[in-house]
Amino acid sequence: MTILQRIVDKVADVPALGSLGDLSSQLSGMAAQVSALANAGVGLPGINDIGGQISSIASQIATTLTADGNREGAAIANQIASIGTQMASGGMTGMAGLAGSMSSLTSQLSGMMNLDGMAQTLHKHILDKVGGITHDAFQGQHVTKWNPAGIAHQSIAMVKDLAPQLPKIGNLLGSDAAIFTKGVTASGFSVSSDARLKDNIKDYTPSIDDFMALAVKSFLKRHIHTVVGTDGSVTSEVGKDEGDPCFGFIAQETQPLFPELVSEFNGFLTVDEPKVSFILWAILQQFVAEQRAEIAALKQEIETLKNGRPVA
Repeated sequence: MTILQRIVDKVADVPALGSLGDLSSQLSGMAAQVSALANAGVGLPGINDIGGQISSIASQIATTLTADGNREGAAIANQIASIGTQMASGGMTGMAGLAGSMSSLTSQLSGMMNLDGMAQTLHKHILDKVGGITHDAFQGQHVTKWNPAGIAHQSIAMVKDLAPQLPKIGNLLGSDAAIFTKGVTASGFSVSSDARLKDNIKDYTPSIDDFMALAVKSFLKRHIHTVVGTDGSVTSEVGKDEGDPCFGFIAQETQPLFPELVSEFNGFLTVDEPKVSFILWAILQQFVAEQRAEIAALKQEIETLKNGRPVA
């Protein structure tokens, strides 16, 4: 387990942590080449050249690991850099031994590193004057960042808050559904209704008979409790509370009559009750149109009788 803390005073103060995995892979490949040439007893100019490259790369890694507080990794990288320097100026005598030592050290270093810089990093804390503050846990699985653009939370599983109250000042934006298992209170609710967001627009003519058949019921309403499993899974269960007195529609009774109002979430049926007002609006329009037609026909009959003509 490794815990890293890095303070960055300027941009590119040390090589990016993300590049360490690539550098480590390069070291391993070069070490293998040196071992093959040294054991064969040939290619001294090539070995000298590779040794210089190894020394440079290992020094970069040592600088980064020193800044991150990883003394063990930095010490190994410094040993590799020292061996690389010896290889760059040495002869074939003893080169095989140097190659063997380097291969062992590069294997140790590669085993400690990954694409994020450290293979066993439990927690990383970075303070960057330009980029802000970053907390990183479990090799990047959960990250919180504070930077000039705002605060960002990222998690491969979920972001969970258990505070009794989470005050938010300003707009609260979301790119997916907001799900609440109890009441929501606000001074007003706006629903996106721009024609550019709608396709296949048609007149909606609900059945008056279906409207009359849908009964309003009174009941005790239980709340849904969200349960988070040890594996991070989220499920919903019916609460064990006695329920609050309420009235409204029953989803199972609504679905056969107005299926467009009913949907399912986490195994429970829901009714889009605000849209019932549109059904009522459409029914009222139909009723008014019919009444106007009947009144117009009645006026015509009265006018015909006034003129002494028989009613057809």
